[in-house]
Amino acid sequence: FLNLKSKVKKIAEDNDFIFIDGYDAFIGSNKNVNKVFHYGLPTHFNEYGYNLTAKHISESIVRIDKKK
Repeated sequence: FLNLKSKVKKIAEDNDFIFIDGYDAFIGSNKNVNKVFHYGLPTHFNEYGYNLTAKHISESIVRIDKKK
């Protein structure tokens, strides 16, 4: 997983895209996988997981926009 993410990030940055890592929404948090993924399996988010990720992406875009 991390190897693929690293490759995608490199391709994005090499092409002048900003890479927003959705996983950052969970780092340093006490989010239980049972709360954000269906059946507690780290595959597809449930509604809460998608909302948490969307909030992280939205906040990241606002931070990026303020830097301009």
